[in-house]
Amino acid sequence: MATKIFKWISGLTIALSILTPTFAFAALGINADVKANVNVGANFCTNLSSVSSGITARLTMAQGSLDSRQQQRNTNVADRESKRAQALVDLRAKQDAERAAIYAKLDAKATTTAESQALVQFKVSMDAALTVRRAAVDAAMATYWASLKNVLSSRQTAVQTARQNLTASLNAAVTTAQASCSDGTAPATVRATFAASVKAAVAQFATDRRAIDKAGPQIKALAQTRNAAVKAAMDAFHSAAESARVELKAAFSAS
Repeated sequence: MATKIFKWISGLTIALSILTPTFAFAALGINADVKANVNVGANFCTNLSSVSSGITARLTMAQGSLDSRQQQRNTNVADRESKRAQALVDLRAKQDAERAAIYAKLDAKATTTAESQALVQFKVSMDAALTVRRAAVDAAMATYWASLKNVLSSRQTAVQTARQNLTASLNAAVTTAQASCSDGTAPATVRATFAASVKAAVAQFATDRRAIDKAGPQIKALAQTRNAAVKAAMDAFHSAAESARVELKAAFSAS
């Protein structure tokens, strides 16, 4: 039974490895597009409205794409958690049936009062150990899922913040350019300032993105903590089960 549990846990770790969120600068769809918008010729002020509209459209589309991917990751995690919970329920039902069959065989072998009493105590000890084991496994799994969701949520928040800062910087660059054009500043000068602002915004966004913690190592650490807790529960169960087995065997041998 313990081997089946560990195989099940290993499968969970592998399955979740594909859920590690990735976030590349190009994913926002503004890498080449935004920087290309500054190359609109000498009539920069005349074309500024279309430049602004293009940036807004690109950022809106990128935000929609980002929201969609993050929602899909959350859905995948919830679906995986549900399926794993059901798989554990099914596994335990099978284990219960196997244990009941073992108890039935032992009942058939208990022919004396002492053996029957020893068998009753054996069942009590085994069932108690099993209850403790399952509670520990459930706690480990609950902690794992809650921590995993927290990691993903924190990273998604950081990604959104980086995107919002980029949007704010680009919008500020457009607003400044519009004001400069209205003040009569030479279009070439406005364009140069705008291009520098966009470049700075893009560079800051890249810096913010690199500063966001990778989810992979954190998820791996969570899995290791979960596995250690499950192993400790299994070891404690094996110890209790072995003690109960030795006592039962001694009672039957004495008879």
